[in-house]
This record gives sequence, C-alpha cells and structure tokens, in this order.
Amino acid sequence: MQTLLRARPDYADPRATFERSGDRSKESETAIGARLEVARAIEPLTKVREVAAILLELLGTSGSWGDNLVSRPAEVRAAYVDTLRIAIAGDFALRRAVIEALLWFADSRTADLAQFAAVAVAEADDRLWLIELETHPIRMVRYAARAVRAAKFAAPLTVPALTTGGGLIQSLAVIEGSGTTTEEPARTWLGDRAVEQLIERTITSVEMQFARDYEAHGDEGEDRILSSLFTTLAMRFSFLDNALEALARAASAPRRAAVSMRYRNVDRSEEGKAGIKGAKSFSADLCLIVDPILDGISLGRRVTLVQAKRLYRDHAAAIQPAWDSSFAIKLNQRRALQKQTASSVYFFHGPPLGGRGVPVIPTQLVADLSEHQGSGAQFARAAVALASRSLADWLTYDALALRVGDPYAKLVEKAEGRPGSLARHLLGIPTVEVDIVIAKRRE
Repeated sequence: MQTLLRARPDYADPRATFERSGDRSKESETAIGARLEVARAIEPLTKVREVAAILLELLGTSGSWGDNLVSRPAEVRAAYVDTLRIAIAGDFALRRAVIEALLWFADSRTADLAQFAAVAVAEADDRLWLIELETHPIRMVRYAARAVRAAKFAAPLTVPALTTGGGLIQSLAVIEGSGTTTEEPARTWLGDRAVEQLIERTITSVEMQFARDYEAHGDEGEDRILSSLFTTLAMRFSFLDNALEALARAASAPRRAAVSMRYRNVDRSEEGKAGIKGAKSFSADLCLIVDPILDGISLGRRVTLVQAKRLYRDHAAAIQPAWDSSFAIKLNQRRALQKQTASSVYFFHGPPLGGRGVPVIPTQLVADLSEHQGSGAQFARAAVALASRSLADWLTYDALALRVGDPYAKLVEKAEGRPGSLARHLLGIPTVEVDIVIAKRRE
C-alpha cells in the first residue's frame, strides 16, 4: 500500500501497464531488478490496487485531487467513505493499512475527511491495534490514532475536544445528517429531537436504497432480503453511534439515555416449530428485541415479531421490470402471529411504494384489510402503500420509542433463540453522565 501511494501511484490505475523487460541502459542491474520485482509483486494485488486508487483520490500527490473531494457536499464525502469501506470488504490487514495511510498522509486540506474515514472504517477488532499505533514513529499519527480510539471505542479523551468548525465532531454530525438544528420538542422518551431525527434519517437512507435496488435483488427470498437490510442497518448504526456521541458532546448534553437493539433472523426449521400460547408455528422471519436502559436501569427487553413479504416479478408482462399487483399472505402464518402477540408487524419488500422504501403494517391491520379485499390471502400493493408507515418512521417512533414490543417472558426467551442463533447487536448508544456542580465563587 505504501509503495502504491508514494512510489508507484500509476500502478493503482486499473489500466496500468506493468514493466515486463529489464532493458534500462541508464540504470544499474540492481535498480532494474528491483523495479521488475515491484511490478511483479503489485500486479496480481487487484484488491489492494483498487483500494489504493480510492485513497489516492483523497491523499494523492496531485493537489487538486483532495481539494475536489473535500469541497463537495457532505453526502458526496459520505459516499466516498462508504465506497472505501465496501472496497476493503472485511480484509483486516488491508483495513489497517488504509487507516494508517489516512492518519499519516492527510494534510491540512484533507485531514478532517481522512480522520472521519478512519473512524468509519475501523472495526471492533482494531482497538488493540490502534493502541499499538499510538506508538507510531510519526508523532501526528500517534495523536490521530488516539483520536480514532476515542471516537470509535468509547475511550474519551481526558481533555474535551475543541469544537472548531472543521472538527471531527462536526464532520461526524454533518455527514450523518445532523447539521441542522430544530426547535421541535422530542417525540419519544429519548428526550432529544435532534437525536430522533438523526436516527430516522439514517434508517431512511438505508430503506430507500433497498427499494431502489429491488429490481436487482427482488427475486431473492424474503429471509435473505431481510438479513441484508438489517446487516446494512447494523453497519450504518455503527457510524450513527459516533455521530450521536459527537452530537451530545457538541450540545454539552448533561446525559443521554442508552438503547441497545438487536435482531435475529429465524431459520426456516425454527419458524415451522411450535410457537407460544398454543400456536402451531412460530411464524416469524425476524425477532426484533429492544432493551431500553434509562439512568443505568433496564426497563426490560421487548420483542416485536416480524414477518416479511416480497412483491413477486410478473414474468409474463411484455414490459419489464413488472411486478404483481398484490402481496401473497399465508393465513396460517398471520393467525399464528396474532395468537402469540399483539406486537407483530409485516415488512413489505418491493419497489418504492407510497414514498416508502420498506412499508410496515401491524399484523392486525394486515388481517383487517386483506380480509376486506377477499379471502385474506392477497394484499393489494395499492393498499399497502396507503396503510403503511415507512421503516424509518416505525422503527424510530414505535420500536425505539417503546410504543410497540411485548415484554412477555416466554416470548422474549423464544425470540432470544438457542446458542448458535443469538441476536446480533444492532444499535448501541452509550450512556453519558455529567456531574454539574454549582459552587460559590471565590473573591
């Protein structure tokens, strides 16, 4: 990576021409051999070259490269960071090389975006490595690594950060969409309207992208679509958590409530097994568990069962893409959900419907409307568009707001699953407690 960024940036180009011959009359045999060795070593490293090319758009030696990127809107900068993260794709050695490069080679123009990118790219297993990076021979890299660890892994600095206009706190907040203030009162027990809006906007961006991509992925099964959706949400919420922490510090918030939300996909065999309260099958595709913590005390886990339905492609249509006019509803599934809990919903996957990326409707309303239309086995997509709420709206103002969710112990136990199928961590907002002391001034 260092060679590509500083010695041979031309080799990062996908159309790069690699040296094959040793005919360099003005160079020594040693230099010729070294040059060819570098070419042979780098040429097959397709993934490393791809990531290096992305990094060079920010850290390249040509001054205009980084300037063009940092001067673009926040959404473009966020898209750049997201592209970099996707290109790394789980390669921990490459990820660490990228983080070191971001912290090392950024200059005064690109430092803010490079630091944000390092925070966004870092993952849980990088914590100890970042501590080691704090002994880097370059002093500025040591400082930057400490800042990444503070922002990413709840290891706050003993000295509060200066909230300058171009600081990391502002970068996190703006890129996640919290750059605007609001005078609206809070709508949930979280007590902060800006936090609620930040959560809602994060979910909205994910669900709308999923709806736009449905043409490419709509033929996959509901369980795969659902799993992909929540995997993406989990990734975005890890970025969101940094922005929420930054928002609280920037606003000098005295404290923040903590929310831990997890999801667990239910496999096919488990879905068909007996549920609770006498239901013949569990009938859930996903168990959404919300564990609210207020002032250090858990309010109790709550479970919402999710059944997902997708809109099938109309292969007979002359003009494509074309989709069926209704969603198929399995009556036994729906009745089993209703028998087990009132806290269950349907997620409807398809192209954007009524301005919603992933429409959400309570199971009881699905039953009422589908039976009104006929047998209850079909639910018209037009009715889904009218009767639903967006995933962002429902997840923020119902699930996280605790207006839905069943605390029934047997349902919680069933939703938690057995070893090997434990729920995945989705959202964690750390509790922040600040003591405020008012004392008499000394003369």
